[in-house]
Amino acid sequence: MTQEYTIGDIAAELGVSKTTVSRAISGTGRISGETRRRVLELIEERGYRPSAVAKGLAKSRTYNIGVVIPSVDVGLEFSFFRECMVGICEYAASRDYDVILTMGDEISKIRRILENSKVDGMIAARSEEGSEMETLITERGVPFVRIGASGDGDIVSVDNANSLAAAEMTERLVDLGAERLTLLGGDERHFVTKNRAAGFKRACKKRGVGESRVKSQLARLRRALRAHLEKEGFFL
Repeated sequence: MTQEYTIGDIAAELGVSKTTVSRAISGTGRISGETRRRVLELIEERGYRPSAVAKGLAKSRTYNIGVVIPSVDVGLEFSFFRECMVGICEYAASRDYDVILTMGDEISKIRRILENSKVDGMIAARSEEGSEMETLITERGVPFVRIGASGDGDIVSVDNANSLAAAEMTERLVDLGAERLTLLGGDERHFVTKNRAAGFKRACKKRGVGESRVKSQLARLRRALRAHLEKEGFFL
């Protein structure tokens, strides 16, 4: 049976203090290079792995990343957010981080996470104009990344080329003979909707097609999809 080693065991075997072992693991504090080498070699040999709590205390980190996934219309967008979560979780795990997932943008949930210092950083999976959540996170000084464009140039964001994609699709429809086009979009407060609408309008103007219209009809699409699925024998 493999013995489960602790910092105390490592310290006793090497004849050093627990503080010395802790400093060798964290890479901080005054400790000679030779001592740190001896500690790390024994840790590797014994298969010792410091707990996340102990490592977090040593480095003033939680080793948690908070992720906020919107609950509104998540059914229609599930595949996109699922892919995002898979990527986030895989990379976080590779860096010894865990993910705290919050559904919806209820500000009280996010405030509680931040006030209890449960995360080292936050990822928000939807970008919305005038977001109270965005303001709260930035005011707290917590590292923050948006999935999607942001109206604040100081916020790091990762986004698809929504405006360009919408423009290219619109031009493709015109090439196929369409003359009057309508863009069915989501909530107009969301930057993804704004960017797609901008690309759509730009392409309509460039190709000189008839009156372009932009409608937010996500609820209507949801009802139509539900009716179709129920007609086919699927019940939601």
